[in-house]
Amino acid sequence: MNHSQPTIFEVISLLQKINAFGPAKVNVPPRCEAHQVCNEIVRRIYELNRTHLRRSVQRGLEEKVRSGWFPGRAPLGYVNNPKTRHIDPDRIVFPLLKEAWEQCLAGRSIADVEATLRASCSAPLNLRSVLSNPFYAGYFRFRDVVVPGKHLPMVTGAQFSGIQERLRRDGKSAK
Repeated sequence: MNHSQPTIFEVISLLQKINAFGPAKVNVPPRCEAHQVCNEIVRRIYELNRTHLRRSVQRGLEEKVRSGWFPGRAPLGYVNNPKTRHIDPDRIVFPLLKEAWEQCLAGRSIADVEATLRASCSAPLNLRSVLSNPFYAGYFRFRDVVVPGKHLPMVTGAQFSGIQERLRRDGKSAK
């Protein structure tokens, strides 16, 4: 077996074949140095492509956030619209959750509202999570920063703040 160092022309020829046919289609003896050099080059090309893809995805998410749209799966009560790529109210669950917010704002216990809501909504539900999510007031969290959104809010900022105060009071009295 020849273990001589490959010439630059052999490496370029192998790279051209890899570029044309892909690394799986190029037959290079596995123990020759040209194979090792090509494997290292292909590994680095894949690594660069993965890094480039990751950065492109991050830029896309950041652009979506800058334009005011949540870059992920819509929370309960909302749906991702595949045509507009925006978040719209769910025609069934949104009114139910809005009524739950109103009942909590009127002073009804969160546990009672949650029990009533579970009876009419088949989706998994943790009402305290819903009530503490700023998305329902027209904002969303992205990388630990609260950002104003363009989606239709379920409650006003003042109503959201009132519920947050109630959740804090209930949390302290429960301990």
